[in-house]
Amino acid sequence: MKKILALVFLVCTKHLSAQICFDPAVNYPAGTGPFSVFSADFNGDSIADLAVANYNSHNISILTGTGTGTFGAPVNYAAGINPISVISADFNGDSIADLAVANYNSGDVSVFLGTGTGTFGTAVSYMVAATGKPQSVTSADFNGDGKADLATTNYITNNISVLMGTGTGSFGSPVNFSTGGIYPYSIINADFNGDTIPDLAVPNAGSNDIAVLLGIGTGSFGTAVNYGAGTNPYLLCSADFNNDGNADLASANANSNNVSVLLGNSSGIFGTAANFPVGIGPLSVASADFNGDGKADLVSGNQMTSNVSVLVGMGNGSFAPTINFPVGGNAFCVISDDFNGDGKADLATANINTNNVSILLNCTAVGMSEFDIEETIFVYPNPANKEFFISTTSVEKQIVELSDLNGKLIMSKNINGTTAIDATRLSDGVYNLVIQNKDQITNKKLVIIR
Repeated sequence: MKKILALVFLVCTKHLSAQICFDPAVNYPAGTGPFSVFSADFNGDSIADLAVANYNSHNISILTGTGTGTFGAPVNYAAGINPISVISADFNGDSIADLAVANYNSGDVSVFLGTGTGTFGTAVSYMVAATGKPQSVTSADFNGDGKADLATTNYITNNISVLMGTGTGSFGSPVNFSTGGIYPYSIINADFNGDTIPDLAVPNAGSNDIAVLLGIGTGSFGTAVNYGAGTNPYLLCSADFNNDGNADLASANANSNNVSVLLGNSSGIFGTAANFPVGIGPLSVASADFNGDGKADLVSGNQMTSNVSVLVGMGNGSFAPTINFPVGGNAFCVISDDFNGDGKADLATANINTNNVSILLNCTAVGMSEFDIEETIFVYPNPANKEFFISTTSVEKQIVELSDLNGKLIMSKNINGTTAIDATRLSDGVYNLVIQNKDQITNKKLVIIR
């Protein structure tokens, strides 16, 4: 029976695998225990290069891009003790990309000034929190003086540190702000309330929430407002997922195996999280338009399954079922950039257990989205077990009817967007789903296997 059901599932979902295409991962060596990867142009050739923070070898690796999607051998620079997060910005105003690295066990940030040739000077360290265990670093102009500043999360002391930049590549003493939660992990900045002042968002892995701190424009921040997420949120990203012009948030939730999407409004306030299943142990999440349809998509890096999960955005804050692509061992961090200059968003992951970086080049036929052409309704996972989701791109109410193969009505429900359906009382087998609005009727098969 289960072989027949699996065949039904394959036939019903065949078109999904054609929606997004990535070439098989190509791996490039880094240091030992790479936790974080960041892309920027370090040598001025307009080609994306990579910087990798190597936790166990206490250094960073620079991999120079060729423009074809391949990368040169790593060149390493000593950092602090257990570098865990790396970013790039122009810290001394010379229009050359510099680097900042958060060092977990030395409690500081290492700053590397770039030469413009792809090489970097010796690291200069700035103490953040001697016992705080800085986990992540971000950069923006927080006080409006035209100079890049820094902010870190401090895992043990449950706060963030903000360091004002001087514009010469040096930084002042840290000023701390509470995250209102436990074990803050990553940190990102964006303008959440439309006042052109950078704000901050931090996932608190120990309290299962996301802290949002609105910037005042002086380098100071308001009191954290916390929003529920999945279990153990680690890394965040921000994009406009529902095309309303406001910045939204997405978190990778390591212990609930999903990503949480929180839609923001123009005041910097976020709604209740909607959760979307991904692989096992997602630690990172990034956003780009992978299929060229003008809608923000998501990708998660899944440590326990050594793969990435791509979720195609519907443009209304909802996402299609995941499509998974294997990478090197234990993907800890995932980012997106155009590594081969073809105008498509590619992927890179830092693989902590295999000491390398995986590059996945995008081979999607951009602009030919099957989700836009063929589908407006998605049912996942299918086959299902205890629960399944119905997701629709329509803003209208949908009427859902579930029947067995003899035509007996089992359930009737109104939905809008993405809705979770309890399947614990359904027996193994194949069911008919009829999903209807005023414009169309969609018929689908649902498979239950336990």
